[in-house]
Amino acid sequence: MNKFKESFTGIEQLIDKKNTDKKMVKKDWMIVSILMAFVILFTFINFGTMNAPETGIITTNEDEYVIVEIPAGYTMGQVYFYAGISQEDSVTMQISSSKNGDTSWVTKKTHRFENGDMYRWNKAYDFESKTTNQYVKFTFKYEGTRINEIVIEDSSTNEPIPFVIMETNIENAETLFDEGDTFEGGATNTNGMIFDEIYFARTAFEIQNDMPIYETTHPHLGKILIGVGISIFGMNPFGWRIVGALFSIASVFLMYVFGKRVFKSTLFASVIAVIFATDGLRYVQGRMGTADSFIVFFMIVSYYFIYQFYENGIDVNAIKRSMMPFALSGIFIGLAFSVKWTGLYAMIGLFFIFLIVTVRSINKFLDYNANKNLTSEDKKIYKTRFINSMLMLFVTGLIFFVIVPIAIYYAVFAVAHNDVPTIDAFIQTQINMFSYHSNLSTPHNSSVGYSMEKVYIYI
Repeated sequence: MNKFKESFTGIEQLIDKKNTDKKMVKKDWMIVSILMAFVILFTFINFGTMNAPETGIITTNEDEYVIVEIPAGYTMGQVYFYAGISQEDSVTMQISSSKNGDTSWVTKKTHRFENGDMYRWNKAYDFESKTTNQYVKFTFKYEGTRINEIVIEDSSTNEPIPFVIMETNIENAETLFDEGDTFEGGATNTNGMIFDEIYFARTAFEIQNDMPIYETTHPHLGKILIGVGISIFGMNPFGWRIVGALFSIASVFLMYVFGKRVFKSTLFASVIAVIFATDGLRYVQGRMGTADSFIVFFMIVSYYFIYQFYENGIDVNAIKRSMMPFALSGIFIGLAFSVKWTGLYAMIGLFFIFLIVTVRSINKFLDYNANKNLTSEDKKIYKTRFINSMLMLFVTGLIFFVIVPIAIYYAVFAVAHNDVPTIDAFIQTQINMFSYHSNLSTPHNSSVGYSMEKVYIYI
């Protein structure tokens, strides 16, 4: 026990004794401002473009087509398309060519693309400069196919060919070819979806537009927040990544403030914030349109308030004020697991802190009650206030760590589906979510052609 106390004393001596105030001072603001400037800079380098195709067609029948004429002087190279969300799990685009644009069509490729091909440039075919055909026909085999843009590269310049629509039975077919300036030569991490963006960003767009929701294996708060960026900046990489990036950046600031409160040291706060800021996982997740940045942010805030509750303790003379940080901690942990169920793991640590504060309060009461210098009337008054404070503690815990989080979770579900679900439907959805994750055996690789290693390298 003595060795433990000596070790703890040694740790205390490492703390900057010149700065024992837990509040942020001028030096803290200077350091954190410099750190945040670097975090913001590195977050937004090659972050994601707003220049992506956002208009396009949605087929209303099977075998809808568009025929385009290739102007003289151009030689066809690679064909790229930028797809949106289609009604079917997979759709098919047939590419045919003809010298005269009559019935002598030659099918070059029947390209089937999956959900992972959405919102990124996909190579469909390469004419390889060997054709002298002057007309190309794109036929979409299924109803509900959404295509935002099609580009045919000139083989000599790799620039989009400015072709002309000759014939079509598709409404607004011109929107297939009106955003060629967004083409950057193929798919990159800055101009299309990567990794789990095909689930989270897609579903965010669906929630925003009251469409059927595709990704239902996680709660929807993260996707609703992603959708805020989409609603402001459009359905493009910048739009579906910006809100998560801001939450990730804010988390670094919170870690500094949290570190300063715990250690009351500018040095320790700086070290903690720098370690967190330079963590590769935080950096990568903060630059993708997924939900992890939100859950980290909410958990940090929750732990900040529970630490404030631990630090201040329970003041029997000001019970309501004592409960405020405890209640706020519960609200933010409710927000955390409304993003992902992993937020519930944080409840374990919060529960232990709750126990420590409770035991400490009980010991304080016992010490007060054993004090022989106090009158029986004083002890009686303190006992009444102590009992009231314990009741308030458990009532607050029940309300803000059980009832309010469940209410937040349910409200998020209702907002996402634009409907108030029945209790049975709500419960069944949770069962389905648990069943999906408990039975999942497929390796969690990228669905869009990038391995996780490539994501790290490219970013």
